[in-house]
Amino acid sequence: MAIIMLADKQAALEKLQWEATTSKGKVEKLQEDLDTMQEEMSSFMLLFEGLTKKNDTGFAEDIDVTISDVDHFSEIDDLDERDMRNIEEAQEAYVAALATAKEHQDEESSAMAASA
Repeated sequence: MAIIMLADKQAALEKLQWEATTSKGKVEKLQEDLDTMQEEMSSFMLLFEGLTKKNDTGFAEDIDVTISDVDHFSEIDDLDERDMRNIEEAQEAYVAALATAKEHQDEESSAMAASA
């Protein structure tokens, strides 16, 4: 009986380790997406500032912003808001389950964390 419980706990631990690795990968991907969005916002602000800049000549050629500065805005369209919400909810559930498992350190909490 003790061997089975130990094996169950080992399996739960391995699953938690795998989920932690997976979550870390998702966090890194989200960080990359955030960095990309920040770059896109910076480019957008440059474009906006260039378009609103008042100059004496009034010609569009005098604006320093080029189309290449905003070419990467299409990546924003690839991020589905629903997917982002699902990822955030899953991450929150996982963190809560891990906190519970660490706090209680019993078989039920470990199983709950493993299923999160």
